[in-house]
Amino acid sequence: MSKEAKVMVLVFVLIFSGLGFLIVKNNKVGTQPISKEILVRPASHSTGDPNAKVNLVEFGDFQCPACAAAAPIIKEILNTYKDNPNFNFVSRNFPLTSIHQNALISAQAAEAAGGQGKYWEMYDLL
Repeated sequence: MSKEAKVMVLVFVLIFSGLGFLIVKNNKVGTQPISKEILVRPASHSTGDPNAKVNLVEFGDFQCPACAAAAPIIKEILNTYKDNPNFNFVSRNFPLTSIHQNALISAQAAEAAGGQGKYWEMYDLL
């Protein structure tokens, strides 16, 4: 390898190493946990005690294919921990209205059912 090629390789290595260092140094996303009070609100629909040691919070869209794919896993988790007082499942509606035309009306229906004490029945139905 010529001297010029070695210098070019060294320059590229230094540039990419420097960029990598800056990205890692400045990447602070997700380094601080979000407080439970932000995730679990007093009006949130939950299966257990909001003061439980473990709160699993789902931000869901009833028309979302990925949410539908996760539903059996969530159901299994709920069945596994249904009798555990240290576990709480929280459902938060997050309708993606820009891509799902029925997401908002579905979330509104779930909230209306919740107002009648039937949120989880509507959650399962939707």
